[in-house]
Amino acid sequence: MKVLWVCHTVLNDFSDEFGIPKKPFSGWIETLWRSLKKRTGLQVSFAFPIFDEFRMKNGECEDSRYYSFHANMNNRKYDPSMMQEFVDILRKEKPDIIHIWGTEFNHTRAMIDAAHKLKLHNRVVIRMQGLVSRYATDYAKGVPCDYITMKNEETKQSIQDDINEYIVRGNEEVYSLKRVSYIVGRGDWDCFYARQLNPTVKCYSLDNILRPAFYRKENQWNYEECQQRSIFVAQAHYPMKGLHILLKAVAMIRNRYPDIKIYVGGVSPFSYAHRTGYTKLLDDQIKKYNLNDNVCFLGTLTPQEMVSSYRKANIFVCPSLLDNRANCIMEALMLGVPTIASFVGGDIGAYTHGMDGFYYPAEDEWMLSGYIDKVFSDPQVAIDLSNNAKRDARKNFDSPECTVNKTITMYRDIMQHNKYE
Repeated sequence: MKVLWVCHTVLNDFSDEFGIPKKPFSGWIETLWRSLKKRTGLQVSFAFPIFDEFRMKNGECEDSRYYSFHANMNNRKYDPSMMQEFVDILRKEKPDIIHIWGTEFNHTRAMIDAAHKLKLHNRVVIRMQGLVSRYATDYAKGVPCDYITMKNEETKQSIQDDINEYIVRGNEEVYSLKRVSYIVGRGDWDCFYARQLNPTVKCYSLDNILRPAFYRKENQWNYEECQQRSIFVAQAHYPMKGLHILLKAVAMIRNRYPDIKIYVGGVSPFSYAHRTGYTKLLDDQIKKYNLNDNVCFLGTLTPQEMVSSYRKANIFVCPSLLDNRANCIMEALMLGVPTIASFVGGDIGAYTHGMDGFYYPAEDEWMLSGYIDKVFSDPQVAIDLSNNAKRDARKNFDSPECTVNKTITMYRDIMQHNKYE
C-alpha cells in the first residue's frame, strides 16, 4: 500500500536534505511516521512545502521518497494553475491513498483539485488540524477595537488583517472539505463541523501520538516538586490563544498571591516579527495590573524543556478562545498536571470537569480566576486532579500503538472502497 502524505512543513527527519533548521513542533506527525515505518506492506512518501527555489528537489531519505512544492502558493490568492505541481507528483508517485495534513493552506485545495483531475479524489483523506473557517469570528474576542486596527510599523499588518486572512483561507477550507470523501478528526467538534459542510463525508477519529517524553511515568507531575502558585501556558503569541483573558484573571487574585507566576512557552508576542496591536495590549495589561514581575516568556522550548515546564507548574492553563483538541491539554493530562481550560471547540470532552481538570467559559476571567484560586488554595484539590488525570488520560486517549493500528485500518478501509481501474 502506497500512501502520500502532504505536509504543511518539512519533517525534522528530512531537514538535512533541504538544509533547513529542525523545528520543535509537529512532532506527532513524525512520531506516527516512525511507528508506521515498522509495519510491513506500507510505504509512505511525502510532499513538502519549500520556500527557497534553490532548495526545491525530489529524492529519497530514510527509505521514503519525497517531493517539493512551492510553499509561496500559500501566501497568494488561489490560482487553479497551482494544482499542476500536484498533478505531476501524483503521476510520478501513483499513490493508493493521499493523506493531507490540515486544511489551513492553499496547497490542500491544489492537491484536491489535482486528485479530482486524475480521478483520484475518492482516495483523499484530510487530517483536521485547525479549522480556519471558524477562527475569524473568535480570533480576537475580548480585544478592544483600537488594538485590532493598530498597524505594525514595519509590516503594516494588524489583527484585523489576520482576521481577514482567516476569512479568505476559511473559504478555501470549506471548498476543500466539500470535495473529499474522508476526513480524520480528533473529537466531536471537527467531525460535526465537516459533516455540516459535507453530509456524505466519512469521519475517522484518531488521537495524535504525543512525543515519547510525555508517556514516561518518571516525567509525571508531583505536587511536592512543583513551584507553588505558578501557571504554565504552552503558547500565547496571538489573540486566539487568550493570554489577555488569563492576565485579567490573574490580576483579580494577585493581592492574595503576590508571588504568582505565569510562564509562557512558544514564540513570545514581544518578539520582533510578531509585534502587533496584540503585543501592545499585553504590554498595557501587564503595566495596568502591575504584573511585570509575574509574567515570564520562555521562548521556543525543546520537548524535554516542555516537560520540565509542565512539571514545574502548579497549574496548566489553556485559555484559548477557540481550539481543536489542543495537544498541550493532552500533554498536561498525560503528565498529571492540574489543568484548567476554556470550554471551546475540540477541547470539550478532553477530560471530565471537576474530576481531571476544570473548564470555564472562554471569556469569563471571573470563573478562570476562581478555579485558579481553588487549586492554589487547596493542595488536595491539585493532588486529586493530578491523580485522576494520570489514570484517565491513559485510558481515554489512544495509546501510540492503538493510533498506529487505527491509521492502518483507516487506510485499508479506504482501499477497500476504491480500486484502480
